Amino acid sequence: ELVGEGLANIAAAAFFGLPATGAIARTATNYKANAYSPVSGMMQSVFLLIFMFCLSPLVKFIPLSSLALILIMIGWNMLNLDKMLGLIKSLPGDRYTLLVTVILTVVVNLSAAIAVGFIMAAVIFMHRMSKEIELANMDKVLPDNDSEVAHDLHEKGIVVVRVAGPLFFGVVTQISEFFRQLEKKPNVVIIRMGHVSMIDASGANLIVEFIQKMHQTQTKVIISNIKTQPKRVLHQAFANAHVRLSDISTASNYDNAVKMAKRYVSRKNKELAAKEAAAAAGIAAE
Repeated sequence: ELVGEGLANIAAAAFFGLPATGAIARTATNYKANAYSPVSGMMQSVFLLIFMFCLSPLVKFIPLSSLALILIMIGWNMLNLDKMLGLIKSLPGDRYTLLVTVILTVVVNLSAAIAVGFIMAAVIFMHRMSKEIELANMDKVLPDNDSEVAHDLHEKGIVVVRVAGPLFFGVVTQISEFFRQLEKKPNVVIIRMGHVSMIDASGANLIVEFIQKMHQTQTKVIISNIKTQPKRVLHQAFANAHVRLSDISTASNYDNAVKMAKRYVSRKNKELAAKEAAAAAGIAAE
């Protein structure tokens, strides 16, 4: 613990941070006294050394009740009652995390309380992020004034999927189930990702699997409005899965994606019509 704290103090110097001591009480008091430079942490150690070497004979004359009162005041100032009351009145997850951390601090020790508190906070955060994901088939959610547009896309076999929220391992099952509910064999699938803030390896692999599945049914996939971080992660996932760039297209915005989809459907219909005409001509020749 001391080695880790020492390394952390050395690293904090690179960011002009306040060095922490082995006792959280002195560090908290230093911070509460509006310390703003690393010198404050050094000076409290210097003052402590001066008291130990020069004034140690006088320490025995200090009443223990005075020292106890100082410790009580330090502990009271370390408590942020406004924030604690705010957490108690907030969402259940935050309330339970606070209560468990406080109980473990008193019953077990501070290290165990911090570890359990971090784990609980991480689990609660992932649960909340999984609830933030929004998936919608656009032809079912467009307003009435866009119903003709939705009908036109539906008639051409173009499916538009809007994804909003972070794509990470906590929502993979939800997204996978949504993709399975799409039409069996659309001509084009447009995935709108303008509101996807981040994506991890699990979310990228899910998109890759969906693209590969659509490629098997000769369905074109177009991703529109993709941001920088999701784009970078997806490109890496495409390279790892050996996905060809011809299997997927990207568009800077939704309108361009619709135009690309319509051109693809038109070209595909022409090719199909040419094949049917050639087949009919062959039958007539026989």
